[in-house]
Amino acid sequence: MAGLRNLLVKPETLLSLVGTKLGTTDQIVDPNYVYVALDENQQTNPPDTDLYLTVVLGPQRPDQPLITGGGLDTPEFHGQLAVVVWNRLYLDQAGRADSYLKDATLGALEALRKVLKSLYLFDPTDSNSNYYLTDVMRPGDGGWQVKPRPALPNWGCVASTWQCKYFVDLVS
Repeated sequence: MAGLRNLLVKPETLLSLVGTKLGTTDQIVDPNYVYVALDENQQTNPPDTDLYLTVVLGPQRPDQPLITGGGLDTPEFHGQLAVVVWNRLYLDQAGRADSYLKDATLGALEALRKVLKSLYLFDPTDSNSNYYLTDVMRPGDGGWQVKPRPALPNWGCVASTWQCKYFVDLVS
């Protein structure tokens, strides 16, 4: 996908772009309930809501053949992001043990489907149509999975991983 040019990107910019897409643009959850973090379990005090998202950096690996043989001073990184859908379990209520997965409005699997739809082939640009990524976002090697033991009691979570290729900003 060729734009005018590819921008130099900081990892925190990627987190912000994805968070804005999920919360503000596509309104999967209220934008106030989309968090960026270094660890998916970093949120030890969950917000006062039944559903929220966390956007987390995964491994960020340089394209080594390009760096060692290409002579570029701006390395391309092949990174991963994770989007974690958190949902309150309500295990203290009769018949609610699995509703965190299946509920049509607040269910984790419905929210995950919306995340997949939102980010699949996402290719953000700035106001001048310059691309932040060198290729569109695609599901990562981890795909998506229900996390077996979330760190927060009474919460369940489903995580998806995403590939992000970009030129890393080492200058500013």
